[in-house]
Amino acid sequence: MDQTKRAALIAKIKAIGGSDESDHEAVVGIEDFFEGNDDLGSIGANLPQHPGLARFREVLSSIRDRAGVSDLVIAIWEVQPETLRPSPELEPGHRLLAVWWD
Repeated sequence: MDQTKRAALIAKIKAIGGSDESDHEAVVGIEDFFEGNDDLGSIGANLPQHPGLARFREVLSSIRDRAGVSDLVIAIWEVQPETLRPSPELEPGHRLLAVWWD
């Protein structure tokens, strides 16, 4: 993982009020989440056959780019220390939210 980009993402999360101690989630855009991210456990950690981060980015970007969608953001519930590695099980707090309406 690009540590400079990881640090920038963590700083952004903290700046908008998100942290492990917070009672609410921070949301970030697709580019912020995926740029420099090579941690397969950061999204889809519970999948038996992970499709890869590039595929997640591709699919989420294609949804965001649809005519009826104004944006798609990723909720960050937990920032794990670099020394911890996520387990293959979906850990509490990992969620992906998509919101749309007519």
